[in-house]
Amino acid sequence: MKRLVLLVSLLLLCLAPSATAQKRTYTIEDLMKVRRVGDPQISPDGNRVAFTIGDVNYDANRVVTQIYVVSLEGGSPKQLTNGQSSSSAPRWSPDGKKIAFITGSQIWTMESDGDNKDQVTKISTGAAAPVWSPDGKWIAFSSEVYPDCSNDDCNKKKDEQAEASKVKAHITSRLLFKHWDEWRDVKRTHVFVVSSKGGAARDLTPGDFDSPPYAASSGVDYAFSPDSQEIAYLRNPDKVEATSTNSDIYVMPLAGGQPKNITANNHGYDASPKYTRDGRSIIYRSQATPGFEADRWRLMSYNRATGVSTEITKRFDQQVEEVALSPDGNYAYFTAGDRGKSPIFRVPLGGAEAQKMVPDVFASSLGITSTGKKLVFVGSSNASPAEIYTANLDGSGVTALTSANVQLMNQANLKTAEEHRVDWRAR
Repeated sequence: MKRLVLLVSLLLLCLAPSATAQKRTYTIEDLMKVRRVGDPQISPDGNRVAFTIGDVNYDANRVVTQIYVVSLEGGSPKQLTNGQSSSSAPRWSPDGKKIAFITGSQIWTMESDGDNKDQVTKISTGAAAPVWSPDGKWIAFSSEVYPDCSNDDCNKKKDEQAEASKVKAHITSRLLFKHWDEWRDVKRTHVFVVSSKGGAARDLTPGDFDSPPYAASSGVDYAFSPDSQEIAYLRNPDKVEATSTNSDIYVMPLAGGQPKNITANNHGYDASPKYTRDGRSIIYRSQATPGFEADRWRLMSYNRATGVSTEITKRFDQQVEEVALSPDGNYAYFTAGDRGKSPIFRVPLGGAEAQKMVPDVFASSLGITSTGKKLVFVGSSNASPAEIYTANLDGSGVTALTSANVQLMNQANLKTAEEHRVDWRAR
């Protein structure tokens, strides 16, 4: 009898580690613990990456985002911002000495180590999506304003009147008055520019229209020319936007002047303008079929000298999504959906067959170092949350630069999506 009891005890001890190691089901509590890693921005010297991490604040019922920086060689990230308010959209100055970012709905700058934070904008309607001019003198941004206001005092007064009014009814005379749960009946999105040292911001796209357009915008749809003398931006020229899938790319002198529509011949969406480093071309994404929102996004090149646009991805039948230009001016790297993933492709700017460079990844926020040696992107999978990754331009050497969720995943011992699928099949 004692011998039997001893054998049973030994068997239970042997089975205990196996039972402990069994993976468990993913819960909502696990989801709340996942850190939201994103928005990698490469320093001009190619040695560091600024990025954001969002953590769930249970008491405040929101995600609080802060800015970090890490060496491209790896190591422990350094947190640059903190506090109860979120900081986001880190953007390096052209000389790499400062980082512009958004906090409290305003643009601030700080030194690259997080010291000496200075407020740049003080616009009542708030600022979003900062973009530096190549000469470092200007920062472009977007803001939601009243189209009939010509200055910030007017916008501030109208906001105060709306807040104080007991009447909350919405009266509209145009069809595009609401999108999902957001009213679009009063204010318009406009592109502004402000001195990087601060001061009054200037509205570059005044008028009763959205720029960038609400539907076609991909986040930041304006860019400076390499000489900082011109800016490209997006707007819809059609009067009834609700029935239109048209958005065009306009260019205008930064000092002011008559805007020029460079994609007027195309009546589908045009978006995401990027100047090549030599300033000869503007690379952008485009849909050719009017009224067809699910049309294929093509990659186009506009020749600034001839005014002619040509398609770079004629032999590519998938959607071109995020685009990054190689420093040598020879290639465009881009992501595209492919069988449930988002690999990184490469195509010559002169046009040719697109090559899949980094397969088997779900990549986003794609960037290339100034040295032209490394790709930097956000990568995720069914088995792991988003982290910052690097890869060689030929697709080799894919390496995780951050590990914000590694300890969480190891401790949680969670099932992957594939393991869940097998479980459901077994039922």
